[in-house]
Amino acid sequence: GFSLYSLVQRWSRLALTVLVASVAWCCAFACIVLDIEVVGINDPEIEGDYMAYMFIHDSVHGLFKGHCEVKDKKFIVDGHEIATFATKDPKTIPRGSLGAEVVIESSGFFTTQEGASGHLAGGAKRVVITGPSPDTPTFVMGVNEDKYDAGMT
Repeated sequence: GFSLYSLVQRWSRLALTVLVASVAWCCAFACIVLDIEVVGINDPEIEGDYMAYMFIHDSVHGLFKGHCEVKDKKFIVDGHEIATFATKDPKTIPRGSLGAEVVIESSGFFTTQEGASGHLAGGAKRVVITGPSPDTPTFVMGVNEDKYDAGMT
């Protein structure tokens, strides 16, 4: 596998799934294939304590049996500290200082190339737009993932 340091934009079902996979809680196969480390979460509308509650008491993955807390603006899962932010402007998140190479754009607000490029301004190398986009290609596993080219910008 390869290491993927990512920042999650907006706490959502998809963001939760990425975090779950990163702590090897849900799908052992995915965790073996992908070595994901979530280094940041940005959501201007959800408090950290509620994020922790949703993570611990997830309706799909079940009750998290590890330790999860929020302390000093850090979301902590089994000792792993994840920076949290609450900004509506993606350009203001210091992705580079976090080491975030990829942003998981799951807010639904930045689905165009222009909107998602705000994440690149903060130091990210790639943005994965998780919703439909009017001007970027969409890839669906089992449908057209073979069309993906790592050289795409």
